[in-house]
Amino acid sequence: MFLDKEAFIGLLRSTVRLDRPDAAAAAAGGVLPETLAGDGGRLAAARDDVDRVTLVATLCVLVRQVLARLRIGCPAPAMAALQAKTTGLLKQQGVLLPQIVEECVATSRRLASSASKEGGGAAESPPGLPLVEEEGLRSLLMRSADPNNEVFRVFFKRVLLSLKGMIAGGDAADVCVRNGMQSFVEEMRPVGARLHRLFAHNVKVFAGHYGSIVTEAAKAYALS
Repeated sequence: MFLDKEAFIGLLRSTVRLDRPDAAAAAAGGVLPETLAGDGGRLAAARDDVDRVTLVATLCVLVRQVLARLRIGCPAPAMAALQAKTTGLLKQQGVLLPQIVEECVATSRRLASSASKEGGGAAESPPGLPLVEEEGLRSLLMRSADPNNEVFRVFFKRVLLSLKGMIAGGDAADVCVRNGMQSFVEEMRPVGARLHRLFAHNVKVFAGHYGSIVTEAAKAYALS
């Protein structure tokens, strides 16, 4: 029984896909409690959303970091377009990470070229995106989906904290801003709403039954 929000959101950290037929089987080392045994598909879909938002946030911040080091500006509209493009690609079937990485590299190349043109060829203006920097960026982005990637881990934690706040009834915009995910409010709002409904339903249906069991067990323990 998952009446605790921390334990509930912890299901989304599972390394086992929660829509696997054996996800709820104790004999198979399953992680789903019996009260959520029929909700593996919903939780797996939420985890897919978590991974997608985390990866897009990671890709965008890595692009920003590399371009900032080269003193190339990242206008908000360009980064919003990159976020939308990579999010859309990740929602498509059969799209692989190298394709998404190339979209990020192409955006970086365009921003570098634009900065160079605006500089009018001045000595201090960036000369487009140097090939060595492009290759370095590509290599960096290809490692972005590694769960051990430090940037990925930071955003994964932020996404889960934001969803935890929404499960507790918090406003999506407020909790996303508080956790540094303000650019992803609209992407995360429906995910949080679905998880909030699932958690509330779980509590409503099972709290009375399991609550009485826990209470009786506590009384028996106190008398022993």
